[in-house]
Amino acid sequence: MITEFLNKNKYNILLILIAVIAVTIRLIHLLNNSMFYGDEVNLLNNVKLLGYKELIKGLNSVQASPPLFLIISKFVYESFKNGSSYTLDLYLRIFPFICGIISLVLFYIFDKKIFENKTQRLIAFLIFAINTQTIAYCTIFKQYTLELLTALALYIIAYDIVFKNKIKWYHPVIMLSSIWLSYSSCFIILPLCIYILIKRKQMIIQMLLPLAVSFAVFYETSFKYVLSSSYHDLINCWNGLEFGYLSIFHPCRTFIRVGEFFLFGASTPHKIATIICGIIILYAMITYLFSKENSKMKKGFIITPIILTAIASLLNKYPVVARLTLFLYPLITVILAGYNYKFKRIFITLICICAVATAIYYTPKPSLPDNNSRNIIEYQKGYLDLTSREDCIVNY
Repeated sequence: MITEFLNKNKYNILLILIAVIAVTIRLIHLLNNSMFYGDEVNLLNNVKLLGYKELIKGLNSVQASPPLFLIISKFVYESFKNGSSYTLDLYLRIFPFICGIISLVLFYIFDKKIFENKTQRLIAFLIFAINTQTIAYCTIFKQYTLELLTALALYIIAYDIVFKNKIKWYHPVIMLSSIWLSYSSCFIILPLCIYILIKRKQMIIQMLLPLAVSFAVFYETSFKYVLSSSYHDLINCWNGLEFGYLSIFHPCRTFIRVGEFFLFGASTPHKIATIICGIIILYAMITYLFSKENSKMKKGFIITPIILTAIASLLNKYPVVARLTLFLYPLITVILAGYNYKFKRIFITLICICAVATAIYYTPKPSLPDNNSRNIIEYQKGYLDLTSREDCIVNY
């Protein structure tokens, strides 16, 4: 009886098991509630010291975040600022945590649209759910999981428009909201808008007109102030400190940044492992791109945001460190799951699986060097000039 039940429902059981493990790991790290690290401290400085109107016009301390994330964070801060430091830190991280959990649900919806085969769905969901990066940034007071959630919502909408030629009532709402929720959404929205203009002209008024109005308001109230900031020092920082921009003269940067989807660390052995992982993933991506197993339309759908992001990075317009390209991870996952399922390259398959499995044994958080974050906040409060934005460097 039990054996028959398990065999009949093994797919659902495995799916639930993966989901429970993924949520449990994230919840453990949320409740661990370690002290804020540097970027979190700087973002909290802005949320604490700036009003709602000032927040959406650009941030100080080498920061930038989407307007709606800042508004929500400001509301949470004002609601719980009188509590203990531990409690405030926890509450500020709850919204990114919720976004990370919802992302699991949205990824499975996206996963079902891409794959008909249940084994492929499970492989993709496993890779996504237990990944170091998606776990790490789920419990950090930054906008990265919100951008991941927004990207997944847009991928689902884009799939319905491109492959099913249909739109639902909430699609325009998500589209017009996405630019307020995520700067990286432009890499998804731009090709989708072009596709609608060329292939789905009947959707222009319903989909693109609200988006155009929303973008006009967004630009006038927020984005033009962000664009007016100086980027000179930021570009030097990304090129020097973290090698954040891709370069045709430094191919190892590409391997490291792609490998970071699964591994990250500062030690030399860890970097070597990351490079190897990056080479494997790139090999799978290139093989997928030139394979005959999927239609050109589906391959273009999956690979276009990745290519646009790479081009922007080569032009020094968008850094590609893992936290800023988390929105691409669902696409990378789909490529790996689709490629691995055929098991034509056993060696490559095993290494990819090992890379995912061993990732959870590494520290599932970025380096947290600041053990006295609250002291830093008070110290910076006296030196932060809220009236001058001429030298504000935008970064996130």
